[in-house]
Amino acid sequence: MSFGFNILKAVDVQKPTRAPYLNTGAMFDYMTGQFVPGLSGSTIMNGGLGMTNAMTGRTQTFKSTSAIGLVANVLARYPGTQALIDDTESTLGDEDRICRMSSLHKEDQKRREEHLRDLRDRLTIVDKTKFPTLDDFDDKVREIYEIKMKRKKELIVETPFYDRETGKAAEMMIPTIIGVDSWTMGEIRKAYDTMAKHGAGSEQTNMYYMQEGMGKNKILMNYPRMAA
Repeated sequence: MSFGFNILKAVDVQKPTRAPYLNTGAMFDYMTGQFVPGLSGSTIMNGGLGMTNAMTGRTQTFKSTSAIGLVANVLARYPGTQALIDDTESTLGDEDRICRMSSLHKEDQKRREEHLRDLRDRLTIVDKTKFPTLDDFDDKVREIYEIKMKRKKELIVETPFYDRETGKAAEMMIPTIIGVDSWTMGEIRKAYDTMAKHGAGSEQTNMYYMQEGMGKNKILMNYPRMAA
C-alpha cells in the first residue's frame, strides 16, 4: 500500500550506515551471513561477528574457547584491527595460545611465525590486577572510543563490498574488538566497595546483588551505540 509520498523522508528519517560483519574464516560466517554484491561484479560472504556479540551457556561448554577463537581469526583477517579482552576469570592464559587459534598460513612455517608475532602485537589480555572492576575497564573502553571518534576520518577504510546507496566501495572504521570473559565474574565498583567495607555478613551488603545488576546493565546499555 502506498500513500503517494515518502512519509519517512518527509520527517527526515535516514537509514543508518551499516558496517559489514567481520569474517572469521569458519562455518560461523555462513551461519550468520549471506553472499552480497562486491566490487567488480564479485560476490562476497558478509557474515561473522557483528558489532555486538555474546555467548551464553552452561559451564564447560567451550564458550570462552569459541569466542576467543573467533576473535583471533578476525584479527588474522583484518590488518590494523586490535583487540582488548578483560579476563575477569583469569583463565584465558597468554596471548600466544590464543593467537595460535588463527587458521592462516599453516602451510608455511616462516610466514606462520611472522603472522603470529603480528597477532600478538595486536591482542591484549588484561585481568583484575589491571582493572579490578568492570567500571575500571569501561573507563578505558570509553577512552578508546573517544580517541577513535576524534580520529574517525583517518580510521575509515574502503571494503570490497558494494555500497548500493553510493555506487562505490562500502566504507567502515578499522575495528577495535572489546571483550569481557566473563560478564558474570566481573564486579561493579560500588558493589565491590560495599562488600570490601562491610563484609559479607553485614546488613549493609543486602543490596550487593542489586548494585551489581544495575551497574552491569548501565554499562551494557551504552555498548550498542558505541559499537554502531
